[in-house]
Amino acid sequence: MIQENCSLTKGNECCTFLTKRITSGAGMDNTAKVSTKGQVVIPAGLRKRHHMEPGALVQIYEYGEMICIAPVVKDAVEAAYGALPPGPSLADELLKERGKDFAGE
Repeated sequence: MIQENCSLTKGNECCTFLTKRITSGAGMDNTAKVSTKGQVVIPAGLRKRHHMEPGALVQIYEYGEMICIAPVVKDAVEAAYGALPPGPSLADELLKERGKDFAGE
């Protein structure tokens, strides 16, 4: 059975990817060859998008037959800042409801 989409969660990071293998043609714009030393060059566009400078650390995860490469972040809280949409705080809403419950309303 081949799954269309698959998610991998490790620590605070999540990778979502297609598990179908692409043999050629469409979707091959971010391909790389493995050197005899096992090295792979990450395409420049991806390095820029993920702020990967020379010497940056990456974590490598194995999930079934898939390999996921994720940049290591120095501060997970700072990296996650702004990831949630702005709006009313769920915690504030819950505190209001609890206050009403406690007051006997």
